Formats: sequence, C-alpha cells, structure tokens
Amino acid sequence: DDSSANSLQITAQVKKLTLIDRIWEDLNISVKQQSSALQMRINAPKINGQIQYQGANQANPNGILTGIFSRLRVPDVPTELIKPSASNTSNQKMRGPDSIPSLDLSIEDFSWFKAKLGQFKIKTISGNNALKIDSIQTINPEGESKITGQWNGASQNQSEHTQLNFDMDVKNAGQLISHWTDKKSVDGGQGKVNAVVEWDGSPFDPQYDSLKGKANLNLIKGRLLEVDTGGAQLLDILSLQSLLKFATLDLQGSVGNIATKGTSFNSINGSFDINQGIAQTKRFKMELDQARVAMNGHINIPKQTQDLRITIFPTIDATAGSLAAFAINPI
Repeated sequence: DDSSANSLQITAQVKKLTLIDRIWEDLNISVKQQSSALQMRINAPKINGQIQYQGANQANPNGILTGIFSRLRVPDVPTELIKPSASNTSNQKMRGPDSIPSLDLSIEDFSWFKAKLGQFKIKTISGNNALKIDSIQTINPEGESKITGQWNGASQNQSEHTQLNFDMDVKNAGQLISHWTDKKSVDGGQGKVNAVVEWDGSPFDPQYDSLKGKANLNLIKGRLLEVDTGGAQLLDILSLQSLLKFATLDLQGSVGNIATKGTSFNSINGSFDINQGIAQTKRFKMELDQARVAMNGHINIPKQTQDLRITIFPTIDATAGSLAAFAINPI
C-alpha cells in the first residue's frame, strides 16, 4: 500500500562513528522514515534517546527537530580532528539561522566535555533568516540557568546580529566554575548572575568589539582561592583574579594582612555597563570579615586587558588607618 511504499526502516550497529568532529563508539541505531518524518533511536555509552525530524511546514519553514534523551555526553574533539583556524572561519561563515531547524530537545543527563550540566532543555524557532531562542535551560545541583534571545542573519540592510538574555540562580559558584576549568577562583558561593548582551555576528562567532549590554553579579557565603593565569578567561575578564591578587597583599604597617588565600567572603556584588567591548564598573564591592573591598574602572574584553582601581577599607583595626588604594594597570 501507499504507506509501506513511503516508509523506510534501517537498523545498524556501528563500532565507531565520526560526527560533528567527535568520535562516538558502540552505537546501536534504528532509523524509520514515514512520509515527511524521520525518526531515529540511538543507544550507546555516550548517548541514549530518540529524535524526530519533521520537514518544512508553515509553522517551521526550516523543519523541526524534536527529541528526548536520557543521556548525552558530548566528548572533546580529538587532536587529529581539530581543524585549522582558517577552515573553522570559513565553516562559520557558511552557517546562518536558516541552516538550523527549529529545535525542541530535552536531555535528562547532559555533559559537554567535562562540564556536567545536568538536565538540559532547548526550544527555538527558525525561519525567515532568524532564529528565536524561546529558552535554553539547565538544571543541576550547582545552579539553574535560562537563556532567551534572537539571532538575526545578515541581509542587505543589516549585519548579522545576536541578542541574549541570561539569568542564573547559583547554588555553588565554585562547583560551577570547576565544570569548565581545573583552576577555581571561588569555593562555594551562592546568588544570582544575569546579563542582557548583544553583538554583531552569530552566537558561535561574536565580534567582541561590538559587544554591548549590562551584567550583574551577586554572590554570598564563599571563599577566595588562588587563580592560575592560564585558566578561566571569563573570570579573568570579570577581574576576580585581580581582586584576589590585591586583596591578599601583605600590607605594610599596622593594617597587616587584610586577606589571605582561602579568605571567606560574605558577599560579592558587581554591575557592569558594556559598550563596544569595554565593560565599565563603578559598583563592584566585596565584603570580607577583615575588610570591605571596592573596585571601579574598565575591562577591555576583546584585548583581555583591564584598568581598575581597588580600594580596601580594613575593619580589623579602626586605629590602623582608613583605607588602602591600588591601581591595576592593563595586563
């Protein structure tokens, strides 16, 4: 009959598969196509779930990919598959919003390289040279985050542009940081991080000198740790490393050692205004048991340099002087 004539079913066992520049091993795959829908079930050590691709329709001009996974653990790119930067750049320029179908995916246990992100959900709508991000959510013991926004492709009248809203409820900042780097600047810490940012370029290839928006950081109850300059570039940009460097100085005179590595903080509160890739702050404060630390200045995100002024108000000895100030020049 017509239904059997338009249907296709394939079952395969794959020992090793290279997909999106990554190696996947020991896959059991079942594919079924019927009419305009393609269904796939996958079971392997790194992935288990099912997806369905539905062709273009009025609601989804670029088609829609839906799926439910019990686990998805995306491995790192093997050294032999890392492409030269020129090749990466050309590939990025080939992609646009219309090259990606609408997405409605749910993953119960999601890992990206070493980052264990926990429950992950993404819902987007793609069409008319734009990709609207209804929500990208992660939920894990260390925190919950949500991203919304839109990616507009390039046209005759406008350049490619991305706008994102980011909100995170942090339950353990130190553990969150450890997902992405071997070096932590903070142990513990809970609070909120939010940002509204936009830039020219795609979400995958931002032009940092066009970055603008606002960002806020509010954390309580944690400890400052030593930071390696080779890790955690995002934290370097936010200058927690510089705060630590100057807050842990053994100051001369009766002020004494205001803070040491491992010093507990009661709160860290900061706000940044970002324009043309320059993050300006006039309100960055850190409350320690021994002192209150204030920071103002700017951070050049494209160049990864900073020009900041740190003021330390000791609280351990009221007779020892009122404050100590330091200028942090570009690094």
